Amino acid sequence: PWLYNPFTVFGPIAEVPTNHSFIDRPPIDIITSGDVASVPWLISLSSEEGLTPVAEFIANTTAMEDLDKNWEILATHVLDYNYTLPQSQHATAANKIRKHYLGNSKIDKSTVVQLTALMGDRGFKTDSAKAAQLMAKANRAPVWFYYYSYRAEFSLSDQYLPNRDNL
Repeated sequence: PWLYNPFTVFGPIAEVPTNHSFIDRPPIDIITSGDVASVPWLISLSSEEGLTPVAEFIANTTAMEDLDKNWEILATHVLDYNYTLPQSQHATAANKIRKHYLGNSKIDKSTVVQLTALMGDRGFKTDSAKAAQLMAKANRAPVWFYYYSYRAEFSLSDQYLPNRDNL
């Protein structure tokens, strides 16, 4: 692990089976089996979801330098694939991901936007989109997905960045 990573995103889990269990199986099993309540479903994401996990280290120059220098090792924890991808593929995955989001750039304050996008995609967007698609197949009721990107006058990023740039 590195700092507070892997960052844990809240999500529904199966409850201990009782007469009153609401979610009695892993949610993915319920959705893919089609055994879902046919009710409207709404998923919401913000454009800066990745700021939640990166806020811990984007204002810390030492942490950013550490992440840049040790990316191949730390990416497995930051992106939470240490236990889901064979170790023999860790370095290759880390380098492909870095190339896709950062090109040849260093991880530093100049790449905070790209790093936030990377973390948002990994921690929130990819699986939210997958869940919406699966639920739309399983559900007779509407499924809505909206993406919020308005930059308000005040923002969490104001606490971590020296300027008011919209990430």
